[in-house]
Amino acid sequence: KNNGENSGATEFIKRLNAKLHIAHNDIMMIAEDSTDFPGVTRPTEYGGLGFDYKWDLGWMNDTLKYYSLDPVYKKFEHNKLTFSMMYFFSENFLLPLSHDEVVHGKGTIINKMYGDYDTKFALIRNLYTYLYAHPGKKLSFMGNELASFDEWNENKSLPWELKRFPKHDSVSRLVRDLNLIYRAEEAMHFEEYNSVHFNWLMVDNKDQSVFAFERRCGDSHLVFVFNMTPNYYENYDIGLTRSGKYIEIFNSDKDVYGGSNAYNGLPLESSEYGPENKPFKLTIKLAGYGAMIFKYQKD
Repeated sequence: KNNGENSGATEFIKRLNAKLHIAHNDIMMIAEDSTDFPGVTRPTEYGGLGFDYKWDLGWMNDTLKYYSLDPVYKKFEHNKLTFSMMYFFSENFLLPLSHDEVVHGKGTIINKMYGDYDTKFALIRNLYTYLYAHPGKKLSFMGNELASFDEWNENKSLPWELKRFPKHDSVSRLVRDLNLIYRAEEAMHFEEYNSVHFNWLMVDNKDQSVFAFERRCGDSHLVFVFNMTPNYYENYDIGLTRSGKYIEIFNSDKDVYGGSNAYNGLPLESSEYGPENKPFKLTIKLAGYGAMIFKYQKD
């Protein structure tokens, strides 16, 4: 049966992964695969190829395309930020912003962002927050946190001198703080390939291009909100599934990250009747191009 599969090659990969995991239980095997071949990260004993993780190249392409758009047109490409969760739980996906995206005339990550100088920095802060918030392991190439406008050059050192400039240093600070939250909050890394821990809170708001979702695991319950346009909202309602008190633990628009400092400083109490048929809502201050993380507070 000729179905386009090289059966000898797939059998070799299965045996290779199985043997390596037996001999070295401390390694990770990661597939960079742009096909929809099933079972890439399924264990070999269940008929899979036996990789630990698979690059989600679809997520990478859709995400970078979306962040490059003029906000006027984002509502027509709304699904580029929602589609990944339609298939995410079919494999153990890894989210790549790799060296492939910052060489050979492709520009750098910040070059791919829409807009003028300040807008690009606001969007790259939003993008990196989205990278950490989205389920899946993270791959960010060395130097991405410096927000360089020059492509990676393998013949030179990374442009560490950029950290002397507040705009660039603030992106490094943001990535550092996201790493700290990622490690501290179970909801951001534990059992992330189990669909019960993820839930969209705002997924259909094409006109305003605002997205929100929650991730829950054990005692960790986080709500993530993303504003993909420059529009500022003093009182914006986000739907919730759980009533109670929420505290903002991260905001990409804080001045320490180079933003306008439109953040929610005090714990916020939910109220009834949220948008998109949610039983509760949280009324927040929402900065243009802002990305924020709220943590549910137990009584």
